[in-house]
This record gives sequence, structure tokens and C-alpha cells, in this order.
Amino acid sequence: MAIPTHASWLSSVVPPAHLTVRGTFVADGQSLFPEALARTEHFRVLVTSNTDVSAERGLAQGFDDVVTIAGGGQETHARALTNVALPRLLGHPGRWMLLLNLSDPQAPYEPPRELLNGETTPVGGPLAHLTHLWVARVRRGKVIPDDTQLAWVKRLYRGELQMVSAAIGDLVEFLRQQKRLDSAIIVVVGVHGEEFLEHGGAGHGVTLYEESLRVPLAIHAPELLAPGPIAAPVDLIDLAPTIADLLDVPPPQQWQGESLLAIIDDPQPPPRLVVSYLGDGSRAALVGDSKLWLGPGTAERFFDLRRDPKETTDTLAAGGIGVRIVRSALAWEMAYESRWRRARWGTGAALRPAFAQDLGM
Repeated sequence: MAIPTHASWLSSVVPPAHLTVRGTFVADGQSLFPEALARTEHFRVLVTSNTDVSAERGLAQGFDDVVTIAGGGQETHARALTNVALPRLLGHPGRWMLLLNLSDPQAPYEPPRELLNGETTPVGGPLAHLTHLWVARVRRGKVIPDDTQLAWVKRLYRGELQMVSAAIGDLVEFLRQQKRLDSAIIVVVGVHGEEFLEHGGAGHGVTLYEESLRVPLAIHAPELLAPGPIAAPVDLIDLAPTIADLLDVPPPQQWQGESLLAIIDDPQPPPRLVVSYLGDGSRAALVGDSKLWLGPGTAERFFDLRRDPKETTDTLAAGGIGVRIVRSALAWEMAYESRWRRARWGTGAALRPAFAQDLGM
């Protein structure tokens, strides 16, 4: 899941169009977010602990400096990567763009021991550095963890999140010392969630349940945005257009997403369709609290997240207005998937006049 997701947010193009759902690279014809900053004279740095976020995969287009730190262990933890990344910005007096790709909150869940407050592996539980094997065995049904073992793995995961939080703190302090914090745009985003047996699975990239799809997205831009939450559903293809809008950078023509600034400023934004994808062609479409899961193949499931936030009951057979709304919205976008531009057409749930005009309707 990670490679198609990184490709989607960097290119503002959905996976079926940027061709990495089943493939392994981003096409040269895509215009990535760092490339859009070429005229703004940003010094663009990528530091990653994920070896797949690389030039070979087409994900380093537009960066001036690329550093990959592989091997796992303490040297690839969030704070270690931050310690490598921040000094690389010094000596460049102009604008900076830093993409810090942290792999901590995924298996193996191996936080520093000092974050565990003396907690130790329970009987039958996995050692921290072997939790990726535990995830695989849970998926195959070879391991059925008890509550104590599951709580231990969740505790390790929480330790990884603590490392990310500490790294963000290091970044903020660095910007403060450089007198750039007030003018900075800081974005914190997850590219996938993690499953911990909510529906019998573990890890990520296998299902389209909410625990895999709901990720944090926070934008700190004190000179440009007032603080506050956004209730409307959004997805990652809108991230690059939003940052570009904040920077007053025109988006490349190929981008399919739209800036979220209008939604941020609207207390009652129009309904939006957002879609998530799996490598087998399955997709989950969401309008408000109505969620349609399509695939694999022609299989369908429907969940009302307001009444059933844990997705325990498939209510597709009952039908209803929610099913019809999401089906219709998704059908429009799938019919014109490679041509869709949210900035002009809106989403399938709230079509703009230009949609009919451009298609001669």
C-alpha cells in the first residue's frame, strides 16, 4: 500500500491513473509536488527509511538531495532520521522543502526500550524485532493472540508513535532556532493505518476497513490558516494542491486533486466523494458516513459509519439512499477516471457545471 499511496499524494493522481496499483514505479509523465516547486527556488530534500521511496520507483523526481537510510534498528528510527535531515538544510538561505519519510509506526514495532517503562514481552508474545513475523502469522491464521499478547503489540506500536511525536518536536525546535517556525508550513500525514484484529487482520495493505484508511492529516501554517478541525472527508490526492495553494504555486495540469482551502473556510462544505484503493482493484468509496466497498471483482459491501463505526454489519441488502448516493458518485468518477480533475469537475458526489459542459451533456 505504501508505494501507491506515496505516488498518489506526490503526484495528486489516483492509483489507477498513475499506474502503481499493480506496477512498481511512477510514470515519468507525472509531475510530482517537488517538481512544482522548481520555480520557487526551494531547496528540496528527501530523507527516507523506506527503500521503496526512491528514484528507482520514480518517487524522487524533483528533489535536490536524496538520502536513504536502510537496515532497520535504531539508526532508522524517526529521531535518527531527523538528526540526519535537519543539518542538510543548513547552508541554504532560501526556502526549504523537506520530505521526512518515517517508517516507525509499522511492523516490526521496535521502539527504544526506554519508552516501554520496563514492560517486557508476555508469555507467548512476540519479541519487538520479530513483530513483522507475528503480523504475517496472524494474517495466515497461524497465531491467535490473547488479550495480553495483543495489548503488548499495541504497546510497541504506541512506542513507535511516541518516536514520531518526538521527531516532530525536534523539527519544531529546529525551526524555532532558525527563526523559521512562524512562517513554516508543517504537514504531518500518515499514508496508512494499522490493523490489530479489529476484523481479524494485522498490519496494513490487505483490507479497506477504517483502521487501515483513517490516517492523521494536520497542517500547521500559522501565518496562513486559523487552527481548527475539518469534518469533511478528504484524501491524499488533495494534499499537494493544498500546499501549492498555500504557497501560491500553480498546480500542474496533470493533478487530479483540488486544494482543500475552500473546505477549510466553509463551515458546511458540499458532500465529497473520497476513494481508497487496494492492489487487487478493490476500492472503498465514502460520501459522508456512507461507505461502499467494491471488490474484489463485483463483490460489494456497504457500511453506515454513523450507526456502525466499527463496520460490524454489511447493510448492502437493505439498500437505501446512502447506497444509491455512493454508487452514483463512484460510477461517474470511474467512467472518467483518467480525465477527472476535482478542481474543475468537483467530485462525483457534487458535480460542478464544468463537468457537463466539458462532456457535452
